Amino acid sequence: MDSQRVVTGEIYHVYNKSIAEYIIFNNDLEYSRMAEVIEYYRIEKPFASFSRFKERNIQVKKNDIKKLVQIVCYCIMPTHIHLALKQLEDKGISIFMSNILNSYSRYFNIKHNRKGPLWESGFKKVLIESDEQLLHLTRYVHLNPVTAYIVNKPDVEFPHFLTPA
Repeated sequence: MDSQRVVTGEIYHVYNKSIAEYIIFNNDLEYSRMAEVIEYYRIEKPFASFSRFKERNIQVKKNDIKKLVQIVCYCIMPTHIHLALKQLEDKGISIFMSNILNSYSRYFNIKHNRKGPLWESGFKKVLIESDEQLLHLTRYVHLNPVTAYIVNKPDVEFPHFLTPA
């Protein structure tokens, strides 16, 4: 991660790549797992690891949870992820990213009987300084699977991105 201080209340483009451009999202199950991990670790104090939480099928009242980040949008690509995040709590983005990257790494390594790092380095972040820049970023994130020639229409063929309501 770079040394830029993350300011609470600001929006950032946050991204990370797999080590050596390794394909880390191979099928719908893996894409869905990461999407669920992204949703789960938005909360300030998770109830348990995501795996234990999922095993126990615990129901959580969303209104009772303090969130670290607001997710503006995200896209999960075969070798990398892009997120537009608004930090809601001090160190929220750092905690959130650490949780999702570590959680998915553990899952992937166990599933594929592998060891070692999954991500190239710490995540990168860029402060979004204007509405125009935010508009460009959300367009870029949503069209990433199209420009990579993975799909023709992201909203129909590639459901692994989200713009929350």
